[in-house]
Order: sequence, then structure tokens, then C-alpha cells
Amino acid sequence: MKEINISPSDLSYFWSDSKVGFYDKYVLDILRPRQTFPSVFNKIDLCMKDSFEKVKFTDIVKDAPEGYICHDEINVKSKSIKLGDFKVTFKGKIDSLLVHDDQTYSVVDYKTTIFSEKLKDIYFLQLAAYAFCLENPAEGEPKNIRSLGLLVYSPQKFQFKQNKTVDQGALIGELKWVEVPFDKEKFKKFMSTDLKKMLNSDRESILLNSSYLDLSWQKYINCFYLEED
Repeated sequence: MKEINISPSDLSYFWSDSKVGFYDKYVLDILRPRQTFPSVFNKIDLCMKDSFEKVKFTDIVKDAPEGYICHDEINVKSKSIKLGDFKVTFKGKIDSLLVHDDQTYSVVDYKTTIFSEKLKDIYFLQLAAYAFCLENPAEGEPKNIRSLGLLVYSPQKFQFKQNKTVDQGALIGELKWVEVPFDKEKFKKFMSTDLKKMLNSDRESILLNSSYLDLSWQKYINCFYLEED
């Protein structure tokens, strides 16, 4: 039985856009090329965390749940589950937890992007996997997760200012709270049906049954096999 650790972040765009790539990574151990992710987004993320630490969440966004932002627990890993011939755990890093007065928690992920209602569907599996890790941890005490959500920052205008020491510029944008429905049964069904079926399938079946054409992955993987030959 093969043991695999699935990154929750791979359950957003990678899972939906390239199931054959997902299969290659987790079943065949063929890693996808490192994605170019501008370091400025990491800097924005760190600045947001510094500003929000221990702050009442409703003081950041008015329609958010009550509680305080905490970034203490970043690394999470779930207990393993048996999915056919695979022993699967979810392992990753979360942006933050929202701590409620009744000692329940909400999973909060930061996104710098354009607001859209589609974000709820795009990131459901990722956030639900984080919640699964926290409620079913490989080590330590489980946490009671109340809800899931995204704190979306959408830059809208730029302001600049000159002074004697340094010329300054700042992006001004809107913050929105996006509640992601916490449907545990939906996530369990995903694991027991979609994920299990895909992991225990064969590569050719995935290619034949897919409704997408992942040209970038096919170009990469074809070069990989050529080098192997």
C-alpha cells in the first residue's frame, strides 16, 4: 500500500485543471515544474499577517465572524485514511486561524485577487482539507472547526507621497470576507469517490475520460518520457 501526503493547496487549481498532472505527481512521483510565484505576493501576505495578528476580526472586515486572528499554528497534518490501494494524509500550511470565544476555530486563507463568487467553489476543497487536518490531526488534540472563509484583498488604486527621506507609494484596495460553506459530507464524498477513483485508476483512463486538454502538462511530460528513453 503506497503512502502519500497530499498538499491541500493542490486541491484548488491543480486538481481541477490537470487531473492527469495530479495523478502523475501523487501516484507516479513525477513532480510538476516549480511555478513562478512573484515574491511580492509573499511580502503582501506577510504584511497582512503582521497587521492582523491578535486583532479582532470584525475590526478588519465588518461582516466577518467574531473572533481573533492567530498565526501560531501553521503546519498541519491529518491522520491517514485508506483510499483503495493508497494510504492518504493531507499535509500543508494554513494562513491563519480565527479563534472564537467558545474555543472553536475558523480556517481563514488570505487571497490577493479580484473578488468573485466563484472563489467559494475554487477553494472549498483546499480549506476543507485544512479543516480535516485540524479536526483529525496526526498528532495532538483535535480542534472543533466552526467555519471556513477567505479574506480577499483586491488592490484598486495607487497612492504616492514624497518626503525628505524616502519617496513612498502604497496600494489601496478593498478587503472582503468570503464565507466558504463548510460541508463536511461533501468533502467526505470527494475523498471516498472522486479522489479514491482517480488515485486507483490508470493513467490512460484519466486521459480518455478527461473533459479538458492540459497542453502545458502534456508538453512537460512528453519531454520527461523522451529524456527517460
